[in-house]
Amino acid sequence: MLLPAPERRWSAVLVVDSAPHMALWRPAVERFRSALRTYGGLRDVDVLTLDTAHAGRAVLHGRGPAGRPRPPRGLVDPAGRRIVFLLTDGAAPAWRSGAAQRLAALWGRFQPVAVVQMLPQRLWAGTGLFPVRVRLRAHGRGAAGRQVRWTPAEPLAASLLPDAPGRVVPVPVLELSPEWLGPWARFVAGTSPRWADLPAILTGTRRPPPAAPPPSRRPTAAELVARFRNRASLDAFDLATRLAAVQLDLDTMREVRRQTMPRATDAHLAELVISPLVEPLPGCDGNSYLFVDGVREELLAAGSRSATESALKKAAEFLAPHNEAARELLDYLENAARSPSSALSEESLEAVEATGENLRFRQAEHAALQAISGSHLRRARKLGEHIGTTPPHGRTGVSPGPADETLPDDSDDPFPPSGGPHVSTVPAPAQTSAQQPPAGGGGRPSMPTVWGNMPPRNAVFTGREELLVALENGLREGPTAVLPHALHGMGGVGKSQLALEYVYRHASEYQVVWWIPAERTTQIQQAFVELARRLHLPVSSEAITAVPAVLEALRTGNPYNSWLLVFDNAESPAAVQEYFPSTPEGGPVGSVIVTSRNPQWNTLAHPLEVDVFEREESIQLLRRRNPDLSDEDADMLAEILGDLPLAVEQASAWRAETGMPPAEYRRVFEEKSAELMAVSPPTQYEKTVATAWNVSLDHVEGKNAGAIQLLELCTYFAPEPVNRQFFSNAVSEPIAPELDRIFTDPIRLSRAIREISRYSLAKIDHRTNSIQMHRLVQAVLEARMTEEQRRRFRHGAHLLLAANAPSDPRAPHNWQRFGELYPHVIASKAALSPHRNVRQMVYMTAEYLFYWGDHKAALEFAQETYREWCRLFGEDDQQTLVLGRHLRFVLWRDGRYQEAAELGERMLATLEGAGPDLEEEYLRVKGQVSGDRRARGDFRGALEFDEEIYERAVRAYGDEDPETLLHAHNLGVTLRVNGLYARALELDRASWRTKVQLFGADAPTTLGSEASLHLDKQELGEYAATERAYEEAIDIHRDTFGDMHPNTLKAIARLGVAQRKAGHHAAAEANTRNARNALVERYGERSPDALQASLNLSIDLRQNRALDEALKLGERTRALYAEIFGQDHPHTAAADANAAITMRLLDRADQARKLNESALARFREKLGEAHPHTLICAVNLANDLFAQGDAAGALELDQRSLPALAEALGERHPTVLVLRGNTATDLRALGRTGEAEELHRAAIDGIRETLGENHPACADMLAWRRANCDIDPMPI
Repeated sequence: MLLPAPERRWSAVLVVDSAPHMALWRPAVERFRSALRTYGGLRDVDVLTLDTAHAGRAVLHGRGPAGRPRPPRGLVDPAGRRIVFLLTDGAAPAWRSGAAQRLAALWGRFQPVAVVQMLPQRLWAGTGLFPVRVRLRAHGRGAAGRQVRWTPAEPLAASLLPDAPGRVVPVPVLELSPEWLGPWARFVAGTSPRWADLPAILTGTRRPPPAAPPPSRRPTAAELVARFRNRASLDAFDLATRLAAVQLDLDTMREVRRQTMPRATDAHLAELVISPLVEPLPGCDGNSYLFVDGVREELLAAGSRSATESALKKAAEFLAPHNEAARELLDYLENAARSPSSALSEESLEAVEATGENLRFRQAEHAALQAISGSHLRRARKLGEHIGTTPPHGRTGVSPGPADETLPDDSDDPFPPSGGPHVSTVPAPAQTSAQQPPAGGGGRPSMPTVWGNMPPRNAVFTGREELLVALENGLREGPTAVLPHALHGMGGVGKSQLALEYVYRHASEYQVVWWIPAERTTQIQQAFVELARRLHLPVSSEAITAVPAVLEALRTGNPYNSWLLVFDNAESPAAVQEYFPSTPEGGPVGSVIVTSRNPQWNTLAHPLEVDVFEREESIQLLRRRNPDLSDEDADMLAEILGDLPLAVEQASAWRAETGMPPAEYRRVFEEKSAELMAVSPPTQYEKTVATAWNVSLDHVEGKNAGAIQLLELCTYFAPEPVNRQFFSNAVSEPIAPELDRIFTDPIRLSRAIREISRYSLAKIDHRTNSIQMHRLVQAVLEARMTEEQRRRFRHGAHLLLAANAPSDPRAPHNWQRFGELYPHVIASKAALSPHRNVRQMVYMTAEYLFYWGDHKAALEFAQETYREWCRLFGEDDQQTLVLGRHLRFVLWRDGRYQEAAELGERMLATLEGAGPDLEEEYLRVKGQVSGDRRARGDFRGALEFDEEIYERAVRAYGDEDPETLLHAHNLGVTLRVNGLYARALELDRASWRTKVQLFGADAPTTLGSEASLHLDKQELGEYAATERAYEEAIDIHRDTFGDMHPNTLKAIARLGVAQRKAGHHAAAEANTRNARNALVERYGERSPDALQASLNLSIDLRQNRALDEALKLGERTRALYAEIFGQDHPHTAAADANAAITMRLLDRADQARKLNESALARFREKLGEAHPHTLICAVNLANDLFAQGDAAGALELDQRSLPALAEALGERHPTVLVLRGNTATDLRALGRTGEAEELHRAAIDGIRETLGENHPACADMLAWRRANCDIDPMPI
C-alpha cells in the first residue's frame, strides 16, 4: 500500500474507537500507526480517540485516558489534505445508532475518510456498519466532497439510500490489510481520471430518528446463548464454550485459544467479546470481562467435558506463576489423575487467600467442575461453599420473566423491529426433552428468533402422541403432508391442530417458524411478504420482490440457518410446491409441514394420515372440560359422535356450558340426526358433524338471534381469521334486523361473539381480535338456511367487504388490508354481485393484485371476473368496460400483446356506436388500441389514432382537463416513436406546465410528463442537461414512490441512457445494470421495460469494451424482440442494428453488414426514409462498408444521409456532427485531404461546443476514429 511519493502532500489522523472491546485490536492499531509514521509520504500522523459508549452521540478526545474532548469540526481540512482513518469494530452504541457515522460524513465532505473495520467482512453484518458497494469516480487531484462522484455498484446500494444522494456521503469501509487499503489509497492519491469499486456506508450529517425503546425484559441466558449460536461462526461458538471455563482476561483468553484451538483467531475471540454474552469488567479498560448471569453455565452445557477440562487446565498453567488458586487447582488435577477418590483436600482449598483475582478464578473453576461433573462434583460443591456460590438450578441462571407472546428482538439487533399482524419474536426459557410439557399445557419452550402468523395453542389438545412422533420422524425425510384419512376427506380430524401442537413443542429447535395460510397462492405470498420484513430483507412490500428474496434467504441460511414453514390447508400441490425453499446438501436445516385435504400430496411429500380419535382420546377430551362425566357416559357420547375430534370438542364445550345430562344430549342428538336424514340422507360422517353442531346452533338461536346471524354472515367468508373491526364499518343497506343492530352497537357485538365462543362455534383469537369459522361449521350453517337467507347473507357479506375496502389499491399502505379481504372476496363469490359498490370493490381487488406484484393471480382474477361480468351484465356495461381496460393493461404488461390487442379491438367495436355518456371510455379504449398499433410496429397508424383522440378530447373537455392530459401524454409517446421529437417536446412541455399547476410538481403524473419532456430534449441532443435533470429526478422518485418501485427503476434506467450519451460510460453501465436486474426480477426478461433495459445494457457493455458480454446479451435481447414483437418491428430492427456494431468491433464486418442491410430495409419499410432511426442505421452501415475497405461506398451513403439527418435533428445535433466526422474520414481515405481537413475541423468545433472537450466522442474525432451511432428504441 505504501509507495514513495514525490511530495509530502498528506497528513493523517487515526481516530481510534475507545470502546472496551477495541482493546483486543490495540496491537493491530499500533502496527498500523507505526507503518504510517515510517512512511515518508505523510507530513505527520496524529492519534485521537472516539468515545462511542452512548447511542446519542460520539465524542472526539485527545489520546490517552486524560484526553480532553475536541470539537469534531477541528478535524475538518478545507484543503482536503488531511486523511482521517476511523479504526473501529463498529459494535458500540454510537455506531449502532448512527451517531458515529454522522462524524464520518462531516469529515468526508471535505477530505478523504475511511472506516478501517477491525473485524473481517464476514462479521460486519452483526455490527452497526452496513456497507454496500459503490463506484467512486474522480478527475484530477482531490478525492473528497464534490471532487468525488459516486454511483451504486449493486442493486442493494441503490435500494438503501437513506437520504437524497446529494446529501449523502459514501465513506469507504476497509479491512486492515493491503488488499483492502491499496485500491482506496491509489484512488485518493491519483491525479488522472479514475474510479474504484469499494464497500462504503452511505451516511449524512442529519440526525437519525429517535431509537426504539428498550426491550420489555432482558432475554434469558438460554436465549442469549441460543441466539449467539445461531449467529456466530462454528469456531467462535466452540471457542466460547472453552472460554466459559476460565476467567475472561484477554491474555488468558488468547493463551487458551492458542493452546486448545490453534486454528481460531482474534476475530473469533472478537465475536464473543462484542456479543451480549459478556460485559466489560469495570475499571479494566477492556482487558477483562464477565459473563452475563447464567451464560457461563449455558455455554459449558453446550461444550464437551474433555474440552472444558483442557481449557481449565491450560488457563491454570498460564496463571499459576502469579495466581495461588491456579497452582492449587493444578495440584488437585494432578492428584485426581492418580487417585480420583482422594484428590479433594479441603485444607488446600481454605488455605488459598480469598483475593479478588483468586475469586474470579475460583468462580470459573466452580462452574467448569460442575459441568465436567463425575468425580469433580465433590470439589465443586465444597468450592461453592468456600466462595459463597449457590449452584444454579437447571441450566438457566436468569429469571425467565412472564410468559409473553410478543417479546422484542435482541437489543443489539441492528435493524429496528417492524410491526405487522400476527408477527412477534418470542424468546423463552429453554427446556430439555425430559422437561417436555404435557400436551396442551405446561410451561412454554424456548421460542425462535423469528416467529409469526401462529394461531394460539390449543389449550385442550389431547392425545395424538404417536402421530406427533411420526411427524417428527417424517420431517427428517423431507416435506411432510398431514392428511385426513381417506374416509374423512372434508376435514375435522385435527390436521391443523396436530401441526400446531408439533410447532409449539419443537419451536426451540428452529430459529425461524412461520405459519402460512396456503389455500390460495396470494395468501402464501402475503405471508412471505411479512416474513421478508421480519427477516429484515432489503426488499419492498411487493410480492414480486419479497417472495424470491425469502426463498433465497432460507435456501442460503442467511440470516438464519434453521427454519420451519407450515403450509396450512394447501389444496393445490402444483401451486404450493414452488414456495418450498430448496436446501442444498450440507446447507441450512429446513423443514416443511403441509396440512391438506388433497390426497395428491401422498405422492409429493412424506404422508401422515390423521384418523379420528382413539376412544381413550375422545374420553380424555370430554372429561377435560367435564370432570363430572363418568367413563361410561363419556364412552357413550364418544360413540354417538364417531370419535370425530371436531365433533367431540364441540360437544364437550356444549355440555360444559349447559350441564345437560348425557342421556338428554343423546336424545336431542338423535332427534337432530333424524331431521337431517329426512331432508337429505348424508354420509355417516357428515351426519355426525351436522348433528353435533345443530344441537348447539338451535340453542344459541333461541338465546341470541344476533349471534346466529353473525355466524350465518361469516358462512360466506373464507375459513380465515376475520378481524372484529371488520364488523364496525357501516354497510350501505340493511342486511338482517338483529345483525344490523350488532353492527351499530359494540356492546351487542361483544355479547354475540361471547356467545359464539362459549359454545365453541368459532375460534376466537383474543390476541389478534379475530373470529374464524371452520369450513365444516360453515357447511352446516349454509345447509340450515333457506334459499332466501342464503341470498341475503351472501349479499350482506359482499356489502361488508365493500365497506371495508380502502379507496386506493395502488398505495402500499393499503395492501395489507386488501390482502385480508382477498380470500373472502373469492370465497363469497363477490364477483357475481350486481351491486355497484361491490363491483367497484372487486375491481379494486383486481388492481391491488397487480400493483402488489402477484401478476399471475392478477391476470387470472381479472380474466375470470371479466368473463362473468360480460355474461351477467354485458360487454357494453360501463364497469365491465373499465375492468376490460384493466385486463388489457395486465395482458400488455405481461408481454401478451396479441391477446391485449384482440381485447382492445373488441371493446372498441362495442363502444363505436355508444352515445356521449361513454365518450370518455371510448377515447381511453381507443388510446389503448393505439398502443396496440405501436406494439405491432405500426407507428404511423398509431399517430393517426392519437392525433384524432387528442383533438377530440380537446374539443370535448378542453386542453387542461385530466382526460385531455392523459391523451396528450399518449400522443407524445407516439410522436417520439415516429421521430418527431420537436413536436413531442412542445406538447410535453405544455402538459408538464399544466400538471404542475393542477397537481403539483411531485405528483406521479407530473413526474411522468417531466420525464417525457427530458427524453424529448435528449433525443434532440441536449445530453448534459438531460443527465443533470435525470440525476435530480432520482431523488424525487425515491421520495415519491420508494426505492424499488417500477417508476423509480425506470428513472434509474433513463439516467443510465443519459449518462451514456453524456459520455459517462462506467456510471451508465452501473445504473443500467442495477435497473435491468431489478426489472427482470420483478417482471421477467420479456416485459417491455426489462427488454429495453437489456438492450441499453448491451450498448453500455460495448461502450466499456466488454464486447463478448455485450454481444451475448445483445443476441439474446434481439431474439426476444423478434419473438415478442416480430422480426419486422422497428424495435427488433434497432436491436439488430446495435448488435451489428458489436459484431464489427469483433472483426465480423461481413456479418455486421448483412445485419445492418436487413435492419435498414425494415426501417425504411416501417418508418420511412426520413426517420432518424433509418438514417442512423445507414450511418452504421457506412461504417461496415468502410471496415470492408469500401470507402467510396461509405462516402456515398454518408453524404446521402447527412442532409436528411440534419433536417430531422438539426445542424448542431451530436449525431449530425459525428456523421460529418465520419464523412471527413471517408474523404481522407479517398485522398481528398483538403476537403477532409476542412470538414473535420468544423465537426470538431461543433462537438467541442455541444458535448465538451472531455466527451469520448471528441477524443475519437480528434484521432480520426469513426463514430458508431446507438439506436435507443423509444418506449411504446
